[in-house]
Amino acid sequence: MHRLKEREDCYLRINYKDVDGKTKKQLDEERRKEMLDYNMKTFGKVSIGVHGKELPKFSETNDQ
Repeated sequence: MHRLKEREDCYLRINYKDVDGKTKKQLDEERRKEMLDYNMKTFGKVSIGVHGKELPKFSETNDQ
C-alpha cells in the first residue's frame, strides 16, 4: 500500500509544474537580447577626442 501511494504521489509531482518551461530557442533569444542591451549600454556611446570633445582639425588651425 505504501509503495502504491508513493508511485501515485510521484505521478502527481511529475504532472504538476509551477512554471512553464522555456525552449532552447526562447532562452537563446532572451540571452541575445540581454547581451545586446548590455553591449549597447556599455559600448554605445563613442567618445571622440579628449574627454569626449572633438579634436581640433589641422585645416581649421592652419594660419597662412
